[in-house]
Amino acid sequence: QRRWATPKRKMQNAKCKMRNIGWVGLLGLLFALWPGLSAVAQPVADTIVAEVRFEGLSAVSTNYVESVVHTSAGSSYDQARVEADVTRLLATGKFSAVDYRTQARDTGIVVTFTLKERPRVTTIRFVGNAKYSDKKLREQVPIQIGDPLDIFSVREGADAIRLLYR
Repeated sequence: QRRWATPKRKMQNAKCKMRNIGWVGLLGLLFALWPGLSAVAQPVADTIVAEVRFEGLSAVSTNYVESVVHTSAGSSYDQARVEADVTRLLATGKFSAVDYRTQARDTGIVVTFTLKERPRVTTIRFVGNAKYSDKKLREQVPIQIGDPLDIFSVREGADAIRLLYR
């Protein structure tokens, strides 16, 4: 089916092309500035880490986090290592978000990790369980009191209890 080029359709096509040119121009400008921005934001490669800080800890101990993180004071700064530290911290399951920032000082680079802990499970209640005891149902649930809240573990426990009642 052929569409006829009406003045209205021509105007719509022209607006669409202008939008595309606008986005392409904006992206081109962003990529043109990107190397300059990253060079300003990132510390020099041969710089020593003066200090490693952790913000946002309440239930998780600093000693635990330090054991997971490979970046340490006195070592040379390596952005890839810091980003791997972020990945390792998230993989522990104790944090819902991890970010970092660097700050240049006379003594070296200060690396600050900002951590958002997952909420902790404080109680587990079973409602309407007439056939099985709470103890038997608790054995089916992979999450325990004090564990970081993990919605997948909660669903896994709910599915296990459903299977038990079938």
